[in-house]
Amino acid sequence: MYFYADMLREYPYRFVYDDSDNSVELVDIRYLDRELLNIQQLSYEKLHDNDKYLSHARLKVLGFEEFSIGLKDLGFIKRLCRYQCDSLNLILEVVACDYKDSFNSYSVKAMCKTGNLRIKKNGSSVLGTPKFVEKYNRIFSKSDTSISINIPYIMMQYLMNLYSSHDFEGLMRSVDGFLGKNFHIVSGISVQHMEVNFGSWL
Repeated sequence: MYFYADMLREYPYRFVYDDSDNSVELVDIRYLDRELLNIQQLSYEKLHDNDKYLSHARLKVLGFEEFSIGLKDLGFIKRLCRYQCDSLNLILEVVACDYKDSFNSYSVKAMCKTGNLRIKKNGSSVLGTPKFVEKYNRIFSKSDTSISINIPYIMMQYLMNLYSSHDFEGLMRSVDGFLGKNFHIVSGISVQHMEVNFGSWL
């Protein structure tokens, strides 16, 4: 069965969990098959049942590096692989942030290794945040050097399973290609379809 793994009820882009293989993918629900339209909401308990999996000790065992956020909060980052989108050299990362006074957050990020993502128009002015990112800012965010996708708690283990299996195509597919072939949509780069080439695992 299929379940929504987020609370983004007003968005056409939703994270969908498949209990047959424990996969979690970002999909445009407007294009789902008719028989899948009756997707139910995943329970709060199921959404958070991998709490032990994401403990600080477990993250360190999985190779996550710890970093500080302010004075009292912690973050953990794991670099998964190097790859290219056209001429951009990118590193795919997953990040877990542990905030003491609020909800934790989890994301998958494409970090630009060389140069940045400040796209110049007419050789001078710099484009701001793409309208697509502004519209769906509860999922996507953009900086001068990276594109981030906020993901549900339950998706972290699935991404690490894909990494362990060295399934690069699965990683790209899990976020609907927004960090790969559809990178232009969230970055503002004027290309209709980006060529994606895998580099190496980290």
